[in-house]
Amino acid sequence: ATQAALSDARETILSLRTDIEIARANGAEEARKLREANGRLQAEVADMGTRMAVATTEADRARQQVRDYRGRFEHEITEHARDVGMLRDAEQQLDEHRTKVLELQSQLHAVRGEQRDAAVARTADDSGAETQVAEAEARATELAAQVEAMKRDLA
Repeated sequence: ATQAALSDARETILSLRTDIEIARANGAEEARKLREANGRLQAEVADMGTRMAVATTEADRARQQVRDYRGRFEHEITEHARDVGMLRDAEQQLDEHRTKVLELQSQLHAVRGEQRDAAVARTADDSGAETQVAEAEARATELAAQVEAMKRDLA
């Protein structure tokens, strides 16, 4: 019975040693797989770190571009508003000048009308004066003839 128990114990020990060897082999295989998985994960983490650094750099660059674009846009808006103000002022000055030109044209037209009227009146006066001079000369000639006739009659 002890022999049988010893034999059973030896079989159990051999079976346990086989199980231990199998477990060690399985553990080693599992450890190898875990090391490979760990290596892949570490590589992925490193790759993600690199990609994250690149993405952070690109995000910073994009943020700076947005600030630059916003600054340029705000500058252009300010310039546009200034230009619109200057245009409005120029249009107002143009309107004022147009009004002044119209006033001056109206005054010029009135002065030309007065000149025309004065020229017509002067021409009429000149014609009237010429007529009066001609009449006076004719009368003087007539009177001179009468004086000569009287002198002859008296002589």
